[in-house]
Amino acid sequence: MQMKKLNLYLIGVFVLMFLSTTLLGQKSEIKTSDLIGCWTDSREENLPKSNLNIYRSCDYKEYPFSRFRFKMDLRDDFTCSWYHLSSNDRHSMREGIWTFNNETHILTLFDLEGRIVKKFSIAELNEDIMKIKI
Repeated sequence: MQMKKLNLYLIGVFVLMFLSTTLLGQKSEIKTSDLIGCWTDSREENLPKSNLNIYRSCDYKEYPFSRFRFKMDLRDDFTCSWYHLSSNDRHSMREGIWTFNNETHILTLFDLEGRIVKKFSIAELNEDIMKIKI
């Protein structure tokens, strides 16, 4: 009888662990291939007091006018372009390369001289939304 109770207890613990990691969104796998495409800062969706910034696929919706809205295009050959904030308001797309660390979920953009332009810690990713830790 004791063994039966122990087995039921262990099964319950296993089920709770499974539910907490899958349903509550514990770190899921992010594949490099899932990052390919154009991503735009959708700051209107950011929640106050949240530690996440929302990025959407560039074709997700038409965004309201903004003086500057960061955008990046990640290509499958690890080249990229991003919208550069210029001091004279002549913003333009710049070319570079990108890397992604599967273990830490860190996405890094580099200019053509190898300097880091942006570094993102990705919390969640699917086909039309990227949530970045700030």
